Amino acid sequence: MKKLLSCLLALLLTFTLCVPAFAADNDSASGLYLPTVYVLGRNDTIYANYGTADQKVVWNGRVPVPDGLIADMAKELLPLFLKALLRNDYKEWADALTTRFGEIYKDIVLDKQGQPQPGSINSWQIPNTPPNHRAADGTYGLWDYQFRYDWRLDPLQIADLLHTFIDRILAVTGAKKVNLAARCEGSSILLAYLYRYGSDKIAGAMTIGSSMNGCMEISDLFAGDIDIRSDAANRYIARYLGSDDFKGIQSEYFDDPVVIEYLKATVALLATSGSLELPIHQALKLFDKVKADVYPGLLMSSYGTFPGYWAMVDDAHYETAKSLAGLTGNAEWADFVALIDNYHYQVFNHCTEIIRGCVDKGMYFTNLVKYGMDAIPVFGEGNKLNDRVVTAEQASLGATCARINETLPADYIATADRKYISPDKQIDASTCAFPETTWFYKYCDHSYWGDACQDWMYAVLRSGGTLTADDPVWQRFMVYDYKTHTAEPMTEENADKFATNEITSPFEAFLVQLRTFFGTLKFYVQLLAERLRSKS
Repeated sequence: MKKLLSCLLALLLTFTLCVPAFAADNDSASGLYLPTVYVLGRNDTIYANYGTADQKVVWNGRVPVPDGLIADMAKELLPLFLKALLRNDYKEWADALTTRFGEIYKDIVLDKQGQPQPGSINSWQIPNTPPNHRAADGTYGLWDYQFRYDWRLDPLQIADLLHTFIDRILAVTGAKKVNLAARCEGSSILLAYLYRYGSDKIAGAMTIGSSMNGCMEISDLFAGDIDIRSDAANRYIARYLGSDDFKGIQSEYFDDPVVIEYLKATVALLATSGSLELPIHQALKLFDKVKADVYPGLLMSSYGTFPGYWAMVDDAHYETAKSLAGLTGNAEWADFVALIDNYHYQVFNHCTEIIRGCVDKGMYFTNLVKYGMDAIPVFGEGNKLNDRVVTAEQASLGATCARINETLPADYIATADRKYISPDKQIDASTCAFPETTWFYKYCDHSYWGDACQDWMYAVLRSGGTLTADDPVWQRFMVYDYKTHTAEPMTEENADKFATNEITSPFEAFLVQLRTFFGTLKFYVQLLAERLRSKS
């Protein structure tokens, strides 16, 4: 009996020691022991006539424009536009513009069923046998299993490919689940996957700069929600002109500091003195006149044929955008409308519900939101907190946000739970769909995906999804430092660390203009004197 008990105890001890080791390989609490599938945003090259002698790149960050086409377009379209102005009839000009615009995008547009032309594919194909990237210590890296896709297509169509990709990874690694991380448009693919396949194979989901709840840039442009504001133009120029720091108007175009300072002061003078108001008013008035004639042709000969883009149009703009694009009630595009409607009304409009259902079944969800930047000053929603592409309200799934350069009302803050109020008093995170697992990075550009974002992802994975925004290191509100590519907890002292330094007084702008003018004049006088001396 003693021997039997001893054997049983030995077996029990062996089993208890082996279980953690076994779990580390398959179901460890730490997400680092599970493969992470990283669904990227729009970034892959698109080819036409792939695999033939006529193969060519039709998108690589932008659509290549044939040499001389812009000059030819100007020659043809300018007289037609002047004629349209005189007659107050823009149809002929709009038709010509659509035809020429279509020449640029003809190789990348999709058909009326939302499918690519024959031979039009992205540069990445799902590998048949993805390798096992597990390191010697049993962990995986963030970039081991990147999922790229044809970002033009319907997210539900791409979700089927993602499902296949995940199954192949599970087969080769022996893992039972994966982590699913997504950025920008990739978040729509993540959402479509959860809608169609659920979370049985997903331990945790992470999104960064998410557009699954809408994208300001696409929503406003598709719906014609254009609003040019002089204060926004002044702020944008002040932040980006001559600066490489935030990927704005690059210094390679304006490399003379004096010229840059003069241009900033000129814009500031026009903006603060009200001199821009009349031309802006006239420009917007003209836009309202022409958009009904121009939009259907331009949109549906280019980006409007991409279901992947329609998937990012928010609900407030969706039906307006469809109408403006000429899709509403259009039998010719009925299949296309059915496709984008299916995603919008079955998936997009149930975004929070889909994620919450997966969380209730054991999946964790974390979200990183960026803000503190300035969008190109033409968007109707450009005065909302944003990362240049997506608003903080959209990306956070419902945070209450002040306008740019404003704070939440004092009486609102007085009654709010202060732990959810950002130190800059611009955001109340308590109204997010997932306030305990939503973080905010101020001064972080939408296009940045480097160390500071990856550090956050590793922190989430190391915790096995237990990290919350109450963590003393990874706090709910952080300030991103673009010089060191690090993030630190936001305080009242560093909350305005990289605030836009725009000129807000016409008198100050005039003084800067004078100073830079005389500085430039002095430079040329000295240069002339030196040349005269060298000749003598």
